[in-house]
Formats: sequence, structure tokens, C-alpha cells
Amino acid sequence: MDIQKNPNIPKELKNSDDYTYRHMGNSDIGTEKMLSFLGYDSIDGLMNDVVPESIRLNSSNMFNHNGKTLKGICSETLMLERMR
Repeated sequence: MDIQKNPNIPKELKNSDDYTYRHMGNSDIGTEKMLSFLGYDSIDGLMNDVVPESIRLNSSNMFNHNGKTLKGICSETLMLERMR
């Protein structure tokens, strides 16, 4: 049975495009301390310096692979559902 449609599995444990807080991530204070230590004002500034533009996801390359575009797909969950 598809895990997404199984009524015995709570919604919180199913794949979701919504972020569900399930782990101990950085607090706002922890994030600010990290950024300050690294010399950045924001996560975006850090990402702009460390993630090469050639691998960044944006609206023009989202759901494209090997020159093919997946039509009608607007989320990772929908893509995984269609692949099954």
C-alpha cells in the first residue's frame, strides 16, 4: 500500500512539502552566532558564497533532468507520487 494513502500512518510521518520540525536544528540565536563567527549577516549571503551557481535550484531548472521537463509537477511530493 502507498505510504501516502495508508490511514494507519499519521500525517506527520508522511512525506510533505511543508517543513515539519522533527529534529533539533539551530535556534535563531545559534544561527546568528554561527553567521557572526563566519562573518555573514544572513544565510542567503553565506549560501551565495559557498553554493556554486551552476548547481543552485531555481524556477528555470526545477523539475528538469537531462534536458527533459516534467510537465505538471510543482512539488517533490507530486513528483515522487507520479514516479511510483
